[in-house]
Amino acid sequence: MPASCFAVGILVARYATILVAWPLTVASLCVMAAVYLPNRRTWLLWASAVFFGWSNLTWRESVWHPEDLRALVGTHIEPVTVRGTLLEMPSMKAIPHDPEDIWRTTVQIEVEAIKLLRQDWQPARGRVITRTTGQLPAVFFSGQVVEIEGTMQPPPPPPVPGLFDYQSYLRWQGIYHQLNIRTPDGWRLAATNHALARLPFSERFLEWGRTSMGKGLPEEDESLRLQWAMVLGWKPGLNDEVSDAFMRTGTLHIFAISGLHVALIAAMLLAVFKVMYMPRWLRGWLVIPLIWFYTGVTGWQPSAIRSAIMATVLLAGYSLKRPSNLLNSLFAAGGIIVLWQPQQLFQVSFQLSFLAVLGIALFMPPLESWQKRLFQPDPLLPDDLRPAWQRALESPLRHLGTSLATSLAAFLGTLPIIAQYFHLVTPISLLANLVIVPLSSIALACGIATLFLTAWLPSAAELFNHSGWGLMKCMVEISRWLAECPGGWFYVTEPGLAFIAVFYVLLVLLLTGWLFHAPWRWRTGLPILLVALWLSWGGLVRPESIQARFTVLPFKSGHAVFYEGRNGRDQMLMDCGSHDVAEWMIKPFLFARGWDRLSALLLTHGDTRQVGGAMVIATNFFPARMYTSPVAFRSKAYQSVKQDLAACIPGQYELISGDTFGPFHVMHPEADDHFSRSDDSSFVLRAEMGGTRLLFLFELGRRGQSALLERHPPNDLQADIVVAGMLEDGEPLAGPLLDAIQPKIILLADSVFPASARASPNLRERLSKTGIPVLYGHEQGAFTITVTRNGWTVRTMRGLETSGTAGK
Repeated sequence: MPASCFAVGILVARYATILVAWPLTVASLCVMAAVYLPNRRTWLLWASAVFFGWSNLTWRESVWHPEDLRALVGTHIEPVTVRGTLLEMPSMKAIPHDPEDIWRTTVQIEVEAIKLLRQDWQPARGRVITRTTGQLPAVFFSGQVVEIEGTMQPPPPPPVPGLFDYQSYLRWQGIYHQLNIRTPDGWRLAATNHALARLPFSERFLEWGRTSMGKGLPEEDESLRLQWAMVLGWKPGLNDEVSDAFMRTGTLHIFAISGLHVALIAAMLLAVFKVMYMPRWLRGWLVIPLIWFYTGVTGWQPSAIRSAIMATVLLAGYSLKRPSNLLNSLFAAGGIIVLWQPQQLFQVSFQLSFLAVLGIALFMPPLESWQKRLFQPDPLLPDDLRPAWQRALESPLRHLGTSLATSLAAFLGTLPIIAQYFHLVTPISLLANLVIVPLSSIALACGIATLFLTAWLPSAAELFNHSGWGLMKCMVEISRWLAECPGGWFYVTEPGLAFIAVFYVLLVLLLTGWLFHAPWRWRTGLPILLVALWLSWGGLVRPESIQARFTVLPFKSGHAVFYEGRNGRDQMLMDCGSHDVAEWMIKPFLFARGWDRLSALLLTHGDTRQVGGAMVIATNFFPARMYTSPVAFRSKAYQSVKQDLAACIPGQYELISGDTFGPFHVMHPEADDHFSRSDDSSFVLRAEMGGTRLLFLFELGRRGQSALLERHPPNDLQADIVVAGMLEDGEPLAGPLLDAIQPKIILLADSVFPASARASPNLRERLSKTGIPVLYGHEQGAFTITVTRNGWTVRTMRGLETSGTAGK
């Protein structure tokens, strides 16, 4: 209860920010009252824990010193020079890009001083994350003092829904600024580093460990790199292709230095010390520092630290001969963690680790009870009279049942959190963990044995290397095979906090049996269960009044539009950007919306920057239909894309002005149009539903706008909402066209980079003179248009919301 109440106070502080003196004062008053009111002491101490948790997070989130970076650096992009200490080894990653990969290096820095533009050095406090385009030289490593020139700004929020919220992720690590460096030339060592010439011990241990685990193997391959990742915490060892397979089978956790690693190492050490006839109290106190040593040499990863704290609590009780209680030890370790760093409560890794163990602690007893009743033999039948096959299978079945129950308990404990953050549900993980976790435990034991034996028994170490490599190879192939099983995994939309809360409450009531005990009889418990699920999911997610939802996704070369029909009956993606945009933006967005199939894909025109990633969409979402224009675009790349799509999309349709499909009416182009620029032949679509009119101009060029005006009377072009993108040549929404449309709101899907894709000051001034509200993509991010029976609502990624009624 103290740990739970403290966590509740941290949650309150997350949403109710006040001066730290108020909750701290109330907490102190509760403690003093508990001294004089023994009958109310328990409740008062619990209340004080809530307010202490509230004040703890508020204190750590507040700006207390004028040298704090949040007080020195504003919210805009500012050129700066920073002096600070590297907190870790630089992490380098190759990002796939056409024509060649782009390397990006990230590292955290503890800032000591900062020099703003045209100012002198001044002291500063805080952490920043640096992002450098390129690979840093090997002379930069953790512990060094460096000076870096770049531009500093707060980390940007996600541009479209469903993408990774990097800003929130950094915030809960105490990082509020990002330092961008164009090239490694912006880095230099400070003068204080001349005496520092050696790598830190953890990095030297990592290099020694990698060399030791590679002895006897013919080459460095995927399996060996994955072994390094699992045993040593070597981050570059896990590439995107392999991580996708392990993520979709729910087994990616084996590559984090976590409870599995710490528990296995502790068990091995305890067994060795027991063979050496050490007393129990000494075994525990010797294992604790060795576990912390392993945590340190593998890079002090947060998951490893949490596991080490948990193991320390359990081993201390073991040494003191105290009875163990997994639930109590878990909350003791969690309380220590959030007391020291309350921001961890909002980190995904902490939530998953804590809830997985909590699920095992809460749900294993009832699951084991059911298993015992299932496999219990006839109590009146002597063992000698039971068939031999029953006696032979009894022990294996019990072990299998225990493993399955453990996997199910961890799966149920983490299911809503994985759906919330990763939009993924993995039923196949129940089977995958039964196979991959035991194999990973043996492979991990082989790796640890190699590290122990390589110095004094190298031949045995090489044998363990081959064994670990073979096991890792099996795990990779098994994970890939299981990831391809139909229905083994699927994407879902975010369930929301209400559903998560109801899910956990009902799960605890159900598995503990409280739901079926008086007064929770099944006649009342079952209706409550159904009503709660309906309120948290079905009754609120898809209201019947919603006619359609459009999401406008701006990116640097244009924009895409995703249409969802009423009750999700129809989904169409209009354009998809280049290959990189489709891979890193459109695909995660669609998965986050819960779609792994599309009804249709529409390609507006022949610009490959708008449609070059169509094959990414086709191979991941399998659209049933494809709509294209009959205009003969000259782009060979576009023609190649159409040919590739024709082989994998069954329905192929060409649309011209006057055609209608679903709620959309094609306004442009004509079949015989021959404009010199592909933008002038871009589709123009009008949609009308619930009395609301929407007009999508996409990247319609100047001549295309003129042709649209000539061919259609103004009444046909009038719309409540108009969506347009930026042009390579000229401006969107020319004056005469805008006069004909007469919109209530303009959504201009421009972007920050490059500068040519951002609305110019002249364009902004011209649009502002019309008096029509204009929302810009580079300021607001993605737009979500919700059309209901009574009107429409536009919400942006930056929290802006505007609405209107249908009709003129």
